[in-house]
Amino acid sequence: MRGLIIGLGSIGRRHGRNLSGLGVEIMGVDPCPDRRSGFAAEVKEARTYEKLEEGLAAGCDLAVVASPNAFHLEQALACARAGLHLFIEKPLAVSAAGVKELADEVESRKLTVLMGSNWKF
Repeated sequence: MRGLIIGLGSIGRRHGRNLSGLGVEIMGVDPCPDRRSGFAAEVKEARTYEKLEEGLAAGCDLAVVASPNAFHLEQALACARAGLHLFIEKPLAVSAAGVKELADEVESRKLTVLMGSNWKF
């Protein structure tokens, strides 16, 4: 199984370590070179990419969206269109615009989607 972590800050690194520990092959995406190098040092054997399109082209099975909130919906929709199951950190979006499109895409592809919430999990 291959996982794509989008957003390589502290939460993205934690998801990367946890999934790697479960035997998932990890890829990471972040525009910041320092976060990419830190992620690669912390999550052994992880490959990193600057752009989401590069990460999606790597052929993953699932994605963790851990980027800044303003990008969650757009990135989740791109991942759903690529057929990836999703774990999205809260909040899903900063407005309701586009949420139905994501829900329709997920439903039509029969994808699993989970939302992160540190108060519940």
